[in-house]
Amino acid sequence: MRTVAARSGSTTGASRRAFTLVEAALVVIIIAVLAAILLVAVRAAMLEARRRGEQQLLTSLQLQIVHFKESHGFVPPLVRDAAPGPVTAQNEVLVHSPADLRNLNLDRFSVFTLPYFLLGALPATVDGIDGFGYTKPLPPIERASGQWVGPFSRRGAKFEALADVTRDRNRIRRDSDTQIQLLDRWNRPIRYYRWENTYFTSGPREGEVQSWGIPKDLWPRDIFDGGGSDEEKAAATAARIPQIRSASYAILSLGADGVLSKDDLVEYER
Repeated sequence: MRTVAARSGSTTGASRRAFTLVEAALVVIIIAVLAAILLVAVRAAMLEARRRGEQQLLTSLQLQIVHFKESHGFVPPLVRDAAPGPVTAQNEVLVHSPADLRNLNLDRFSVFTLPYFLLGALPATVDGIDGFGYTKPLPPIERASGQWVGPFSRRGAKFEALADVTRDRNRIRRDSDTQIQLLDRWNRPIRYYRWENTYFTSGPREGEVQSWGIPKDLWPRDIFDGGGSDEEKAAATAARIPQIRSASYAILSLGADGVLSKDDLVEYER
């Protein structure tokens, strides 16, 4: 009887030890699950904070464009990012012609416009001031060569850059004296769009812009992925966001994934 009792007690102790190990494993699993949930929540909160911060920047840029137009009489022209390049041998910024803004086959955005015309990041030989800042920009004109340019006066009144951007030099990517981009919080160039057929109004004149003139990049995701012709999709975009129909520009950040998703951060003329 004593032997049986001793064996019985030994078995009970082993069972208790095994049960304790299972409990420990369960606790570890629960902690790991909670940590994973917390990590996802923290990442989502950080992403949302960055998105809000970036939206504030785009709003600031939009206000700066309003100030630019009030000061100079026109909104910044659309710089030609592609060859033959944004600056000519005569140190003038190449811009799209009004005909270009009607061409659906051309990319109607620029990554150089904002650094050139809001930051004044070009060399003094182009905008009249070394470093950030610029002399008075002149309305776009067509040269005898047929190229359209956005010249600076290079003399007279001087204008300061967008201060809250230039303080953070990591926002500026300078590949050369004239290859300059303004970056978002994900280190990608911020795009500036134009699609009206003129440079000289705050909004399109009657008959100048059709609804299909709105770039595809700015169509909402469900409209972009839906059926119908491009004209019908653009018209649906204009119906949903009527402000963009009469806007003369838009500013776009591609967001964290870097993929154009049609519902990324956008600011446009209200």
